[in-house]
Amino acid sequence: MVAILGYKKGNFPPAHCSPPFGNCSMGNSDREPLIVMHNQLLAHAKAVSLYRTHFQASGSIGITISMQMYEPLDQQLDRKAADRFLAFHVGWIYDPIVYGDYPKKMREILGSELPSFSDEDKKYIKGSLDFISINHYTTKYVKDCFHSSCTDEANRPINAFTETTPYRNGILIGDQMGMPGLYVVPRGMEKVINYIKQKYPNQSIFVTENVSSILKAHSLFGHIDDTLPCPPKHLPSSTLGTNSEINPEYLQWLSRDQALITLINTTLSSSSLAHVVGSVSSKALWLSLEKCYSSNTQSNILDLSIDQYTSRIKALVDKLVAASVSLEDEEILVHTFNGLPTAFNAFRTSIRTRSDNISLEELHTLLISEETTMAKTSAIEAIPTPMAAFHSPQHHDSRG
Repeated sequence: MVAILGYKKGNFPPAHCSPPFGNCSMGNSDREPLIVMHNQLLAHAKAVSLYRTHFQASGSIGITISMQMYEPLDQQLDRKAADRFLAFHVGWIYDPIVYGDYPKKMREILGSELPSFSDEDKKYIKGSLDFISINHYTTKYVKDCFHSSCTDEANRPINAFTETTPYRNGILIGDQMGMPGLYVVPRGMEKVINYIKQKYPNQSIFVTENVSSILKAHSLFGHIDDTLPCPPKHLPSSTLGTNSEINPEYLQWLSRDQALITLINTTLSSSSLAHVVGSVSSKALWLSLEKCYSSNTQSNILDLSIDQYTSRIKALVDKLVAASVSLEDEEILVHTFNGLPTAFNAFRTSIRTRSDNISLEELHTLLISEETTMAKTSAIEAIPTPMAAFHSPQHHDSRG
């Protein structure tokens, strides 16, 4: 957001931009965003290194990006454009953090304009996250400027020579939301998650925002957080002392709440819908979802032994090799590390700083050894000290 809105379009401070992206007093929209993002990634990597090395805390660190899904306008002609656009927006941030460098497509198109990471930089930046989090609001079509006419803004290297549009054959991709440029496209969420899972396997994924833009646009947050509670259903009668006439504010509130329920339901999968059936208000529906996903998050915490885990990795690698998909040892190492719990952070750091390469088999042996050491340490810590044992209830003399 800082790189694009602050240094490409000039909407945010420091308001840098250049034509055709905008008319600012200073800036270079084709180059400055690349430098800004590069420095942000380096700053993130150093902060993560300090946190893990010096504080040795058990917290998790990630980066949240605003990720829209982009579908080819023409399924045949624009498929590569969709891949490029996602590489320039998602891979731009996550590829360096997961794999140690920018996507190849960015290097090919941007050339020397795209900054490079030194070997020292890569040591810090690669693997500097514990989870991926995304804000997803909408989906659009994308077309390839290599074979289609595009605007001057779209037909540039910084935009991967691609242009987005919500229309195909004059038909909108989805219903217009309350905020300009956003459309209701439920399938986009599934595509976003699948893209992340395939591009960055073994990463924990959090959706940090989805419908919030719609809620803000229509002032609907109050229905969920109870700051806009349901008004009384009936108006008080001054003559009879009873409630008889329907309160128009209640009807208005109910209409908005039912619309909100419908809106949220359109974003849910069939399995999630099963958890909210019978919810009579948007607040009740939201609480059901919170309870559901909270329990799922807990149950999804890695519950495998290291032997089981590395065996699964090995089986997956064998399947990829059988499918003629080549993987470098370094890629396998990254994917294996990404699936380890935070208790192995120190171990991961020690392996990353090694100068020699390590095979999956050797890593398997070292991980089992580390797991055994951790188990012994936990067992020793659980043994009470002699004084604690002496003062425990079962050692007290209960005779009068």
